Amino acid sequence: MKSLYELFIIILYIYFGSFSYITFMIIFYFQKKMKIIKALLLFSFFAYLIIKANNKFNIPFSLFYIIFYILGISLSLLFEDKIKNTLDIFDIHYQKIKEKAIYILFLILYPPIFTKIKCFIYNKYYYFKHPYFKPKGIRDLF
Repeated sequence: MKSLYELFIIILYIYFGSFSYITFMIIFYFQKKMKIIKALLLFSFFAYLIIKANNKFNIPFSLFYIIFYILGISLSLLFEDKIKNTLDIFDIHYQKIKEKAIYILFLILYPPIFTKIKCFIYNKYYYFKHPYFKPKGIRDLF
């Protein structure tokens, strides 16, 4: 039973290693600012999860388990190309969705009536300043 318990601990550490690296790749693929601070926060969260798991299952701390954590990270490197290809495909759709969402938010926060009023005021000011650019009206044409 003890060997089964040790196997469970080893699988748990391999899982934590692979989960942490795959999560890191997925989350930080789209990040552009303050990557180091966000990465520190993410890995401190993972450390918190590992500590919680150690306390829940009464796992004594051993440096031997760090090797299995690194093994889990190295196993997740096998999936790196597939994840990056999937994220590249998702990035195309993500940019389209982001543009549409920003446009809808712009319409909600800044309705088209304000744009028309702004355009009307700009045209009045522009034609007042440059009357020779004003288009000819129907009376001037006939």
